[in-house]
Amino acid sequence: MVLVDEDVRDVVVRIFSEYTGGKSLAQLARDLNMDGIPAPSVYWQQKDVIHEQKYTNLWEGKQIRRILQNPIYIGDVQIGKTRRCYYKGITKTVKRDDGYYVEDHHKAIIGRDMFEAAQRRLQARQDAYFSTRGKNDGIRNKKPDHLQGILYCGHCGNRMSMYRKTVRLVNGAGHYSTYVCRRSAAYGPDDPPKNIKAEDLEGMLLTLIKQHIALYVDAKDRLRVLNRRSAALAKKAELERKLAETGARRAKVEGFIRNLYEDFADGVFSEKEYLEMKSEYVAELDGLEADGEELEAAIQTYSVSYGGSGEMAVAFTKYIGVDELSRELAQTFIKKIICYSKTRFEVDYAFADGLKELVDLIGKREAETA
Repeated sequence: MVLVDEDVRDVVVRIFSEYTGGKSLAQLARDLNMDGIPAPSVYWQQKDVIHEQKYTNLWEGKQIRRILQNPIYIGDVQIGKTRRCYYKGITKTVKRDDGYYVEDHHKAIIGRDMFEAAQRRLQARQDAYFSTRGKNDGIRNKKPDHLQGILYCGHCGNRMSMYRKTVRLVNGAGHYSTYVCRRSAAYGPDDPPKNIKAEDLEGMLLTLIKQHIALYVDAKDRLRVLNRRSAALAKKAELERKLAETGARRAKVEGFIRNLYEDFADGVFSEKEYLEMKSEYVAELDGLEADGEELEAAIQTYSVSYGGSGEMAVAFTKYIGVDELSRELAQTFIKKIICYSKTRFEVDYAFADGLKELVDLIGKREAETA
C-alpha cells in the first residue's frame, strides 16, 4: 500500500501549482532553495531512509521534473518498470518495457487535470527546444571544450561545462560559447551565475600555462649554469665516490650472506646463529640500497641537463613554444580550476610541487657554489 507523506504534501502541491501557473523548473528550484525546503535526497536522509551523507540540501530542475512526471501523485503506479537481478552478491537493476500501469491504486495528492496540464507544458517546452536545433540550416557550434573535467564552480562544487549557441547574423551564422555552472539558475544566491566567455577564460589559461613553462625554462637554465661551477663539479665527484663505496660495500655484504649460508649448510653455525647474523646483514644491505638510491638521485641533480622529475621534464619540454590551447595541454598542466566569478579563479597546477622543488634546488645550489 502507498501512503501519503503529509510532511511533503504541501511541497508537491506547490510544485505542480506553480509550474502549471507559469514558473520554470529553475525558478521553482531557486524559490524552494531560498525558502529552505530540503531537497528530496536530504529529506530522506533526515528520515533515516538514506544513510549515505553525500547529498546537498539544494533543489535542481531535474528533481522537480521527476516529481512532475511521476504518476504516483495522482494515485497511479507503474509496477514492474524495473527488475533487480541478484547473482553472486551482485545487484543490478534492469529496465523493462512490459510493466503494469495501475490507476487509482492509492489516494491522490494532485488532480488529474493539473497533472495533465504539467505534462503538456513539459512536452511543449521540450518541443520548443528541439525545434530551434535546426534553425541555422544545420550549422552548429562545435567548439571543443578544452576544460572538460577540470573546471569547477567555487560555490556548489559542480563541474562547469561549455554552453554553445549558434546565432543568425547578417553575413551568416555566428557562434557563441561560454562556460557556465548549470546549477546557478536553481541555487539562487548560493551559486551566483558565472557565464564566462570561452575565449576569455581559455586565453587567460593559455597565458598562465605559458608563464608556467617560461618559469620552468628559466629555472632549468639557471641550474645548468650553477651545475657547471667548479664547486658543483667537485660535489658531484664526491657523491659519485660515495656511491662507488656504497656499491662496493653492498657487493661485500651480499658475499657475506652467500658465505654465511654455505657455512650454515656445512654445520658451522646453528640455525639460530645463522638467522641472527643473516638478519644483521640483510638490515645493512637494505640501508645500503636506500643510501645508493639517495646518492643516485642527488647526483642526477648535478647534471647540466637536469630539469626535475622525468614526467615533469618531458611535459615542459614537449610544450615549449606552445601558442594554442588544447584539451591535452590544459589537462597536462592543470589539475583543477575553481571559478568564483568572471574575474576570480583558483588554479591548481599539476607540477606545482615539482616546480617548487626545482626552484628550491636552485637556492640550495647557489649557497653551495657561492
